[in-house]
Amino acid sequence: MSKAAIRTPGAGSRWLFGPVPDLALGCGLLYGVFFVSQVVAGPGMRTWLPLSLLPFLTLLLGSPHYGATLLRVYGTRADRRRYFFFGVWVSLLVAAAFVAGLHVAWIGSLILTLYLTWSPWHYSAQNYGVAVLLLRRRGTLLDASTRRLLRSSFVLSYGLVFLSLHGATGASPQTAVERYEGSIYDLLSLGIPLSIRDPAMLLTLAAYLLCTIGAVARLTRAGGFQAAGPTLVLIGVQAVWFLLPASVLVWPGIGRVEPFAPEYRAYAFMWIAVGHFLQYLWITTYYAAAAEDRPGRALYLGKALLVGISIWALPALVFAPDLLGSLPYDLGLGLLAASVVNLHHFILDGVIWRLRDDRIALMLLGPLSERGPADRAAVASGAEPRGPIRRGATALGWAGAAVVLVAALVASWESLAGNRAAERGDAERYALAATRRAWLGRDSPEPHLHFGVEAMQAGDLERAHRELDRGMALHPTADLWRLAGELALKENDPERAFSAFEEAIALDPGSGAAYYQSGRILAEQGRLDEALERLERANALWPDTEPIRTLLLELRGRRGAGATPGPAAHAVAPAGPADPAGFERPGTNPPETRP
Repeated sequence: MSKAAIRTPGAGSRWLFGPVPDLALGCGLLYGVFFVSQVVAGPGMRTWLPLSLLPFLTLLLGSPHYGATLLRVYGTRADRRRYFFFGVWVSLLVAAAFVAGLHVAWIGSLILTLYLTWSPWHYSAQNYGVAVLLLRRRGTLLDASTRRLLRSSFVLSYGLVFLSLHGATGASPQTAVERYEGSIYDLLSLGIPLSIRDPAMLLTLAAYLLCTIGAVARLTRAGGFQAAGPTLVLIGVQAVWFLLPASVLVWPGIGRVEPFAPEYRAYAFMWIAVGHFLQYLWITTYYAAAAEDRPGRALYLGKALLVGISIWALPALVFAPDLLGSLPYDLGLGLLAASVVNLHHFILDGVIWRLRDDRIALMLLGPLSERGPADRAAVASGAEPRGPIRRGATALGWAGAAVVLVAALVASWESLAGNRAAERGDAERYALAATRRAWLGRDSPEPHLHFGVEAMQAGDLERAHRELDRGMALHPTADLWRLAGELALKENDPERAFSAFEEAIALDPGSGAAYYQSGRILAEQGRLDEALERLERANALWPDTEPIRTLLLELRGRRGAGATPGPAAHAVAPAGPADPAGFERPGTNPPETRP
């Protein structure tokens, strides 16, 4: 018998729910279906199952996966006492960090960075825990060396993600799972120099291969492929989720496989998140409802959904700009709320599953019927009587959670409908979606910008100013300042227009339109050198744009000929779709919720 592992008689079934659900949900084979579909039919899959499904998948799968943790920590009086420090004091600290992040951008960015850095570790640790669980249920007790090799395989794959996430930006693409354009928050990368990051990634990759090969060899030699099979599948899933996408930085050829291509990384990660959600619900449902029949498990999942959605959606509702907050949902409120909720989940999950808990170990290693009276009493120790007042309050709470769920689903649907209406030019449906989103606390500067531009182009300056003022009250953006500048030009106030374009440039140094329009104002005032500097910048940002190039050539000619300063040949014109100062249609909003 190999020293790598010891075969012992299994305690109960080798499976939790059976081979099909355990392999599909617990080991990630269902995710494999999505992965293969991306490889062989990526464009078609993105058409039929677009990234815009992410808010709905997060609500329907991510919320109950979070709610399962909340039920475990807060579900009974005994559990609340057991986890009091983390359930109360640490939770209050996380809530305080959320409020601080709403008012101080760097604190919010720090929270976002912590979430992004911790998230792949959370996924990796869960994969490792499930791998060991399935080995133990097959009677395989790992010796210290094999356990270290197996754990190192998962840790090193996470290490590659960490290095890719915190490496300095350079010629190689950054493989961060998410992009956050439009938000006031950003990833605070450690900026590891490429001269250090790339060799470190190669060394980490080499160490991963050695540890993984060693672990696989010892496991299969000890118990054969039948016993080690589920664990080998999880090792493969871990590599596909994290190792291979991160390795694009040092092995660019991997990027030719669509799920690993940086431009499709957000879409690929949507299905990784789905795989993680399903895996978490699989294991927590077994723990919480092992002795229940199918209706009992469905009831548990329903409770997890309602509890999870309450905490997931309430911060964004309560701290909407028209209530207690000042930051619109799609400019960072939704992103910060998702980051904080996930961090809270990570903390509580670590307390539940990674501290020693005899009840969990007993449940995972054998069915309830095999345990003695003392063990059954331990599992049932959280039961508590409830009087009529408490039952009424509980029913009211469940009803409120159902209302929050419906509101969140409607808000997500209206966001999707509004984006699709904008793409096909359906102004009436876009306006309806914007109104409904505002009712649900999801008002945003973007629709007010859109309506303001429409009103300005139609000559209704009064309505344009109303929309501008509402958008500015929600949150000033570079595009809103551009609109303010355009309105000032319409009202023959070039000084006010120039100040507005300066504000736009301060918020967005890449705003070629603001450089272009401010350069035109300077040219009208005869300040040719300053105008040329602005227009050169606009041309660098938007090369080969005819109005910019034409005005540049004219001003260069005038300066070279020593012409007397005077009005530029191109009079300041209102913004329009063909003008580089024009406003694009509203595009797709950033994802509303993050796994």
